Amino acid sequence: MLRIISRLTQQSISQISIRPLSSYQLKKVSQEFDHVLDQNRDGFVDKDDIEVFKRKMREYSVEMKLDPVKITPYTKGYEDYWILLYEFADTSPKDGKISRGEWISLWDGIIKNSTDTSYNSLPQWVKLMPTGVFPVMDYNKDDIIDELEYRRFWHFVAGYPFISEPKGLKCIDVMTENGKYKLDVRRFEQLYADFYLSNDPDSPGRFVAGPIDYWSN
Repeated sequence: MLRIISRLTQQSISQISIRPLSSYQLKKVSQEFDHVLDQNRDGFVDKDDIEVFKRKMREYSVEMKLDPVKITPYTKGYEDYWILLYEFADTSPKDGKISRGEWISLWDGIIKNSTDTSYNSLPQWVKLMPTGVFPVMDYNKDDIIDELEYRRFWHFVAGYPFISEPKGLKCIDVMTENGKYKLDVRRFEQLYADFYLSNDPDSPGRFVAGPIDYWSN
């Protein structure tokens, strides 16, 4: 499966012309690079960062008393995500590290190649991240992400500063459009696509990969 996804996605990326991200899209993908991918904060993503992220996910699963048998298929998905991320983003030079510039160039291409902001517009390998994260974040196992699950996960795994309850509630309200939608796995996937592909600073997906404006009130 990895080989098929790799061949199709690499072909689609190589056939597009690159155009700059908007300042808001740049802010979003840069913050994900800084807080989720670059775990040791050295300006690059390498195998050490990947191992730290995977270890944090395992430790969080244990702390939240998740059944390892039930979540293994999902955690395998985000491990595949890391493998494919390396293949597509570590390009120039191919030195075993992903720079911020390589990460941004990757998203330049993906956004240029998207037809809309729907989940179907994301490459298959990108979809592995939300489907891997959701069952770990949902430690209550009620198939819905709530405010406390959201705050604990992003603080523990991504190292965001402590996220206050009001901030967490704000993020959930935005993602559910004030309770109009349940934050289940399908909604979570759609919000990930919105996070990456939308250029609207008020779009509902802006907090799904962490509290993008956690430093503001």
